[in-house]
Amino acid sequence: MSLDEIKREEQKLYKKYAAFILAGILLMAGGWKWKSVWGDVCVIGGGIIIIISIVILSSLFDTFYKVKGKIREAETGEEFRETYIEWPGWVKRFGGIICAVLALSGITILAVKHENSFGGNRFLWVCMYTGVAIGFVADFLLKLKFRSWSSSLNKKREISFYMVLAALFLSVCLGPLVNETLAFEESNCEKFRLVPFDKSHSNGKKFIHVIVNGKDERFDPPRLFFKQLTGNENEIILCVKKGFFGYEFVEVFKLP
Repeated sequence: MSLDEIKREEQKLYKKYAAFILAGILLMAGGWKWKSVWGDVCVIGGGIIIIISIVILSSLFDTFYKVKGKIREAETGEEFRETYIEWPGWVKRFGGIICAVLALSGITILAVKHENSFGGNRFLWVCMYTGVAIGFVADFLLKLKFRSWSSSLNKKREISFYMVLAALFLSVCLGPLVNETLAFEESNCEKFRLVPFDKSHSNGKKFIHVIVNGKDERFDPPRLFFKQLTGNENEIILCVKKGFFGYEFVEVFKLP
């Protein structure tokens, strides 16, 4: 196959699995609001579809990248390299494991704090956009200092990708930590309507749904507090505090 034919086939497969990812997102979004066992099935099923699609897309990207590189090498004589960054030996050996541990720790310990943002997921989106913006700005400024980073177009693009990805991850993880840790205003405690749930079918999850300003919001209370709930309560007290960045979060969960 020629390079153009491979690119066309590549685009077809990318669109196909992007559609699967979109379907998984829609399935999860629908299941998120469906307060029953079938809602859990939709969320889990959608998550599995997304994970499998991302894994396949990653594999396809890697395969097509290598194939196109080899064909371009044969046509132009330019040496094909899988990476244009000279990574240290320890990064080549343990980089994948280190990244996996950091990603898992960051998401389960820090990023999960977004669950208790008050008033929706606006702060999460702000953190994501801010992270991308910081990544591009940092990438631009650092390349002014380290000219060798722009020695080739491929190397420049690869460094930019990792820079933006790292900034996005740090922003999403550290945003709620800083917002909560440096919050010095007094919290305001109010009663809200708690959506009853079947605790026997919680499947180990400890999320609760609260009606805030007429909208259903999901929160992740401390496990000790969740154990006190029977699932039949109609009211809950949320102590809400304005954070360092001006975004509110639930500091304390109480029963009336």
